[in-house]
Amino acid sequence: MLKNQTNIKEFMTMAGQNVPNSLTTADEATRRLRIKLILEELVELAEASGFVIAVEKDHVSDICAIINKDLSNVYIESNGKEANIVEMADAITDIDYVNTGAAVAYGMDLEPLHDEVHRSNMSKLWTEEEVNALSQSSEKNDYTIKLLKPESDRKYGVFQNGKLKKSPSYSKANLEKVLKL
Repeated sequence: MLKNQTNIKEFMTMAGQNVPNSLTTADEATRRLRIKLILEELVELAEASGFVIAVEKDHVSDICAIINKDLSNVYIESNGKEANIVEMADAITDIDYVNTGAAVAYGMDLEPLHDEVHRSNMSKLWTEEEVNALSQSSEKNDYTIKLLKPESDRKYGVFQNGKLKKSPSYSKANLEKVLKL
């Protein structure tokens, strides 16, 4: 397994996402989540590149604005076919290949960028002190706290509506520094 895949597996485990040890098409909710996350990143790339994604050439409706960052108005519906693991592998590999090709086209070294994003994602986990402070606050009933990584100083995941909540000491990825801008 590649280093970046190992790092992503670590983060997904911390975030409470299913990380199977054998080949699977996954459940419908997981497949929908993966599609939404890829779509969200595609929209982000389009916006960062100075583009909108249009449905029709003559009637430019900004899908980026329609989708919105939270994807709450995006619905992934069944096409009536069964999930096909071979076709899924083909599509995932093609997406990875195209993403890596974009990095090459932009002169980017993905490894240090990935390392910085992984560092940032792992900073979403909570320290014992942060969890204790949350437990003393009036918000404590709105969250579920899970011990995820006992051997780490950042060992807790705090979840709100099933989603990992960023810790108070969360540190955004500093990609400008990695890119030396």
